[in-house]
Amino acid sequence: MKSKTKRLAVAAASLAVLFTFAAAPYSSSAETVAKTAPPPIEFRPLTDYTGYTYLLSSSRSITDNLNQTASIAVSTRTKSIVDEVGAIVQLQQWTGSAWVDNGTASTLSAANTNFLSGTSAKSAPSGYYYRAKVIHYAKKSGVTEQVTEYSDSIQIQ
Repeated sequence: MKSKTKRLAVAAASLAVLFTFAAAPYSSSAETVAKTAPPPIEFRPLTDYTGYTYLLSSSRSITDNLNQTASIAVSTRTKSIVDEVGAIVQLQQWTGSAWVDNGTASTLSAANTNFLSGTSAKSAPSGYYYRAKVIHYAKKSGVTEQVTEYSDSIQIQ
């Protein structure tokens, strides 16, 4: 009988230890520490364009690919079919006090349509904050309209 009681006590103690560790908050040593203070929070409303002849709306977002690259997804919509609709995509890095261009800009474009959607992958070393700077544009009959927009910022892990 004492042996059974002892086994139950050991099992109960083991469960208590197991539940204590299971309930402890998880901390990943793989999480990257930021190398600068975070950038200021900026309000970025949905972008619809009034006062433009061709540009109608746009979107842009940035995603951490978890391999020291970031994907920037963009879309540009025009009010009617244009000769060219596009987006010039530039990754920007936060220095701790200012946003600076990082790497080379890439251009996504489509001809004879009213919509462009695409993604651009950019090298982004971990530990820094990044955002996308996107120049959305429309060209028709020699006239170019463009507007510059920025994504929210993210820290690359």
